[in-house]
Amino acid sequence: MATIREDNFKSKTGRHEIEALLSLISSSARDAMNEYESTGKGVPHVGSSELHELDSVYDILPLKRAIGILEGACQRLCTTLAPPAHVIGNRMAMSFEPACLRVSVRACIADILSEFPSGMHINELSLRTCIDAEKLSRTLRLLVLKGCFREVSTNVFANNRLSLTLLSSNPISASVRLFTEGLNRGVANFYETLTDPEFAYSHEPSKAPFMYDFKETTEHSDMWEVLKSQPKSRESFNRAMMGWSNITGAISALRCPVWSDLPNHASICDVGSGIGGFTIRLARQYPSLKLTLCDLPPVMAQAQTFWNADYPEAVQQKRVDFIPINFFEKIIGGYDVYYMRHIIHDWQDPQAVMILSNIRKVMTTGTRLLVQEYILPQLVEDAANRSVLNLSNPVYQPGSSKLYNLDLMMLVALNAKERALNEYVNLGVMAGLRLEKHWEFAETSLLEFRIMDPKSQISAL
Repeated sequence: MATIREDNFKSKTGRHEIEALLSLISSSARDAMNEYESTGKGVPHVGSSELHELDSVYDILPLKRAIGILEGACQRLCTTLAPPAHVIGNRMAMSFEPACLRVSVRACIADILSEFPSGMHINELSLRTCIDAEKLSRTLRLLVLKGCFREVSTNVFANNRLSLTLLSSNPISASVRLFTEGLNRGVANFYETLTDPEFAYSHEPSKAPFMYDFKETTEHSDMWEVLKSQPKSRESFNRAMMGWSNITGAISALRCPVWSDLPNHASICDVGSGIGGFTIRLARQYPSLKLTLCDLPPVMAQAQTFWNADYPEAVQQKRVDFIPINFFEKIIGGYDVYYMRHIIHDWQDPQAVMILSNIRKVMTTGTRLLVQEYILPQLVEDAANRSVLNLSNPVYQPGSSKLYNLDLMMLVALNAKERALNEYVNLGVMAGLRLEKHWEFAETSLLEFRIMDPKSQISAL
């Protein structure tokens, strides 16, 4: 673990910090290379036209941690050495890359280029996409500079391992559309909603930045109502959530020992399950478990279609049930484990406590509640740790940047938020639950809650 004394950190040159960052970059890069080489396939090349064996494996924790430290240290290094105007100038222009990604996904560029492994001339690509060749080439060239797509010769473009994740068959492409289209509406209105008297001090989902363009209508009350009224958007949203889970490595929670410790035929209720992107993997890994998906009726209809197509054996063997519910109204009782993945972060504290309390009502002393969420790291060190600058602190890791970006995404979309660990502890206490265990999996965490003795709850409150 690299550390720097505070007096060195405050030195005029900052050389000690730079040297420590360089050391951290070197060690984390070697750790990442070791993970790739452990497969026997070697280290991938950015220009490769094929995916590496690990590119479709989203739960390699040592690799995620190494890349996290590498990105964070590189960002810190560039921010330290570059003139401030240079840094701000680069960040001002960051909005163009998402715009170019949106074009590539909407125009199915990766799908078209997959038919031409050696590359396709921009004029042909223009004819296929009905986009002006000169404008399209400039769009793709920015992405090429960022390592997405290849320009194999002048105006001839081909896929590479990064652009292959943008294929329409990959749910990550749906995530790109969600972030660059749906949420971009709220991002564009962010300042206006912070200063508009009607929106500025409200924490209701109906007053989230995403809803600013709907403020003159009463047709939709929040983003969920918008999705409910647009079946195609709702379906795309569910695919986008699967893609986002892949991006953040949410399936890493399958590595938690809590699952293997469960007895055979243990019953698990996935509350707010969506179509069951996580649960279907759980079913494959632990075929003795009895699983129930619970969500709103339209989502359950989509979930049944998804499972019948992707894992029909589980449906035919009655290892999975689909029960439509509204978790604000009631929770089905009688399960050994209740599981929620990325549900609480959709809501402000009163609604979050209501959801947790409804689950608490049907729990017994032996019941577990497993809550998978993103945990915001503490960026300001306490007084005891200020004597050193710890370069392994989350402030230097992109997981932190991604999580704080996600926190603002929740604000923009729903007036909701990500939380620190102590905030989840407090939510549990208010619902009559105590935090029993906490497992960390790079960018996501799994929290185990048990019912709290009423006397303990009163004293904690």
